[in-house]
Amino acid sequence: MDFAVRDSLVVYQDRRYSSVNVYWNKQMIPIITLLNEVKLPSFIGENILVFNDNSNTYHAFWRGKNYEIGTYNDEKMNFNIGTDVFCFNDPYSQTFVVFQDGIFTEVESMLAQNFKSGRGFVTYQDINGNLYYYSNNDKFQLSNFAPNFTDTKDDITIWGESNYLFAFVNGEKKQIANYIPKDYKLKNNICAFRNIMGGVSAVINGRVEEITNLQDAEYEIYGNKVLVKLFNKSIIVFSNGKKFTN
Repeated sequence: MDFAVRDSLVVYQDRRYSSVNVYWNKQMIPIITLLNEVKLPSFIGENILVFNDNSNTYHAFWRGKNYEIGTYNDEKMNFNIGTDVFCFNDPYSQTFVVFQDGIFTEVESMLAQNFKSGRGFVTYQDINGNLYYYSNNDKFQLSNFAPNFTDTKDDITIWGESNYLFAFVNGEKKQIANYIPKDYKLKNNICAFRNIMGGVSAVINGRVEEITNLQDAEYEIYGNKVLVKLFNKSIIVFSNGKKFTN
């Protein structure tokens, strides 16, 4: 039996009845019975999932209710799922659409690029490459320099403009590096990244913190902490503005 576990959902197959079910809020809810192969939906977020039925009509499941999206017979759909929000390009209307609080809103009258969903917000680039933030009918521009990359997860968005790295977190836009990191990780409202010395720095509570300049250290984000594993097997934990080592 295939299944997927998220913050507020468990999605699983029931091959006896050729169905896909959701466990939500202490309830088992069948969402679809399939005539052909039974497989999990491709788009599963922390508290939202999007699935298509036997007629290729797409639906969203959110907080115990189904919301019909539309029927797209020959179109390959791409939904980016966040928490309490998701977004997609509608191939028929040629518009960019956001689902939030049970409502579908056409945010752009043309298709968007590089769209991502976070916790209660989405980011995307319009047809001209400008980067926008959207939440609850509020839309504003983050960059008009056609970023060469963007990424959004949980409560943070980052993007690159030429050789500069920017972040939008806690309602503020910040330049966090004058280079593009070799690698990075996003979680909650933290961005940990490989700094220019080959060590590890992070944006935490809107501030850039240098954790180590030792090269090639492994790093992970756990909650509001950053853990760094050094080559000599020692560990650094950055928490509440302080570094702790073993």
